[in-house]
Parts: sequence; structure tokens; C-alpha cells
Amino acid sequence: MGIDLIYKLFSIAEKSIYSCFSVKCEMLPKFFLTVLIFCQNYIGKLSFMNDINQQYSEAPSKVDILLVDDYEENRTVLEFVLRHLEVTCHHASSCDEAVDKCKDLEFALIILDYHMPVKNGFQTARYIKQLEKNTDTPIIFLTADTESENLDNKGYECGAVDFIYKPLDPRKIRAKVQVFIELYKKRLNA
Repeated sequence: MGIDLIYKLFSIAEKSIYSCFSVKCEMLPKFFLTVLIFCQNYIGKLSFMNDINQQYSEAPSKVDILLVDDYEENRTVLEFVLRHLEVTCHHASSCDEAVDKCKDLEFALIILDYHMPVKNGFQTARYIKQLEKNTDTPIIFLTADTESENLDNKGYECGAVDFIYKPLDPRKIRAKVQVFIELYKKRLNA
């Protein structure tokens, strides 16, 4: 009974979050965000979830990706979308925090919000591309801005490989991220 309840909560939270997730995360129903955070924080502590924890536990095949967004809710939703992929999600809430993380760790992929305070995503991407460990790391920009004509061109000029537009489509995000995970693993094994 307990495991079925957790699966149902995950399913309800996921469907509701994605149907409500549009330009601003403040629009997410607080209840579903609370359920998501509860499951994320406590699922490993529930004894009947040990078999699931072992299935998704840290393994050498997992790769590191960086989620950069000034809204914690956006990073949490992205991590939730990617939970079944072979990734370890690292979070950064600012350009400076992202650059610091990129100095210490090589990432398979960076998902970077374009609109951030102080330094925007393009400036952050330029800094990251100058770092030895992440010079070749693909960057996908996350944005709700579909009006700007030069947005794509500017993004590609500073190292972007793709864009994800809000409202988010979880299937598209997982498919895009999975491609970059596979490319990264092939590059490591070459």
C-alpha cells in the first residue's frame, strides 16, 4: 500500500506541475510543489523504498549535469523531470555560483536559464566556455522569451547547442538531455 501511494503522489504531482508550469514558477500549486519536495527529501528515508533507492542509487555510469536558474522551484522541477535518467543534478542559483562549480567539476551538460539577475545566461555561458574543464560542455538555454528574434543567434554565438522554451514539455527535455548524456559517455569511452 505504501509504495503505491508514493507512485500515485509522484504521478499526480508530475502531471499537475507540468500542466501548470508556464512562464512563472510562482504559478505552481503550492501543494504539488510541497509533495514533490517531500518525496525528493524523504523518499530515501522510507524503509519500503530500499529497492527503488538501490535501482537509482549513485552509480559510476551517472554523469553530472548543472542546472542554473535563479528560481529554486525551476531547478527542482527540472531535477524531477530528469530523475530517471543516469544523471546527478548539481544546482546553481547565479552566474558566479555556476562558474565556481564549473571550475571544480566537468559537466556532461548545462541547462542554463537565460533571464537571471546581475549576469544573464549569455554572460554566464561565455565565462563557462573559458574554463578548461567545461570548454566543450554543451549548454541548453531555458527561457520563456519567444518574442526576441536575436535570442537564438546570441545563444549559439556564446556556445549554446539548443533552447528549451517554457512551458516545459518533460518528454522533450528528457529526450534532449538523454542525447547529450549518450554523446558524453561516447566521448569518454573514445
